[in-house]
Amino acid sequence: MRTFLINDDDIVIENGEVVMVEDTDEICQCVERALTTRVGEFFLNIEHGMDYEEMQSKAPSSERIKLDVIEAALQEERVNLIKSIDVDIDRANRRAEITFVGLLDTPEGEEIQGEVVI
Repeated sequence: MRTFLINDDDIVIENGEVVMVEDTDEICQCVERALTTRVGEFFLNIEHGMDYEEMQSKAPSSERIKLDVIEAALQEERVNLIKSIDVDIDRANRRAEITFVGLLDTPEGEEIQGEVVI
């Protein structure tokens, strides 16, 4: 598929033209969008997104957050498996950096990698 490139929640425009993204980069962007959208936030599909409850708790469990990441990432039907997840929580600055590696549901099992800051 092909869609608009999104950076920092904005559509990227260069030289007056909307920048497009396709193939594995587009799939990776779809996973990133699922991770940065809270469940219930997108009114057209309130089940889309990630549950942020554990991340916002006083003593977050990194294992539980990883499960939330997997659940959100697998909402993208073209992703077959999340191979690895790294969650770095910065409580002082109230942010989390999540990196992931996933395998696509293709005969070659192509790999995607992404990073989001929440």
